Amino acid sequence: MPRMAELAEAELRSQADISGLRNLLRAVAEALALRPFIATRIATAALELARNAVEHGGGGQARLALQPSDQDISLMIEITDQGAGLVEGSASGLSQRQAGKAGLGLGLAGVRQMADRFEMKTGVAGTQATAWFGVKLPMERWDEIASQATSAVQHFLKEQDHPAQQLRQLTAELAERELMVGEVHHRTANNLALVNALISMELRRAQTDEAKEILRNLDLKIRAIARAHAHLQHAEGDVIEAHSYLRQVGNEALALARHDLKLSLHVDAGDIVLPGQLGLDMGMVTGELMTNAFKHAFVGRSAGRIGITLQEEGGTLVYRFSDDGAGLPPDVAPHRSGSLGWRVIRAIASKHSGHLDVDGKAGLAVELRLPAKAWTTTRA
Repeated sequence: MPRMAELAEAELRSQADISGLRNLLRAVAEALALRPFIATRIATAALELARNAVEHGGGGQARLALQPSDQDISLMIEITDQGAGLVEGSASGLSQRQAGKAGLGLGLAGVRQMADRFEMKTGVAGTQATAWFGVKLPMERWDEIASQATSAVQHFLKEQDHPAQQLRQLTAELAERELMVGEVHHRTANNLALVNALISMELRRAQTDEAKEILRNLDLKIRAIARAHAHLQHAEGDVIEAHSYLRQVGNEALALARHDLKLSLHVDAGDIVLPGQLGLDMGMVTGELMTNAFKHAFVGRSAGRIGITLQEEGGTLVYRFSDDGAGLPPDVAPHRSGSLGWRVIRAIASKHSGHLDVDGKAGLAVELRLPAKAWTTTRA
């Protein structure tokens, strides 16, 4: 069996040292041609150990090596600190020095789950945590792989202060961040799809019209959130293109109208883009108003029209919703009612310092005016 190939040792005293370890791991990952997900998993676990060593263990040292086995090759990462040691029998891996602190990231429990093998030694002189990660490379290429990794580390250490190297590091960090964000988006989308599936199952089992209506409204809300999430995933930055998003939310809401009611929907938001959270909120407002129209505006009718516009007027963002339904009696003010839908709309208006106005003389017309500070961060 070949001997372990030592790659590097690095001091861990500051946040700058943690960043240096990140870049060193990236150089190793490039030399080994690791898949992005494997490289990110290794870096995430190693940096968690390093951060705890710096922030809670009085500093320490990192050691990287390639370790051979009968079948494949592992990357070993060893982090040693100089702290007070861990609480005996602590399942979560929180040390005495960490007690009562928040924001500890993954913690040792998370690192254990990410590593293929994990060992820890602790005492009054400090803690040594060692994690092994399979890199999916065959032992038949050991000499070649060990040589490539060693050379890459040596080259990295020589050029890490060169401007071109710094630019490459920044580019790689952005790519790594995009990979992690993409993974979060993927998992969020899956979770939302699961929630929708569960709602659909319950909707098929519901016995009363009231229960069915509640579930349909809930389904619409989740779909609006999922649609906003999809727009954010494919947008450049945390913004939502308002026209296509509101149209999609509106079209999905139309599916909730009764089958004998034919509705036409007109949406015009121009080329306005909204901050992600505001876009999500506008989708929620749209869903609530359309649901309200289905229930109250077109009673006894077989057809109707709904219009949604979003435009800028003197720096103010103006959202308008209208239908050609029955309108409202003079003494009725639905926007002051205690219904859940209108409470949601009022809360969103208040959240963005907006002004809400409702007119029921000729159909229902709802206007929500939002000040510049609520949306201008995304304008050119």
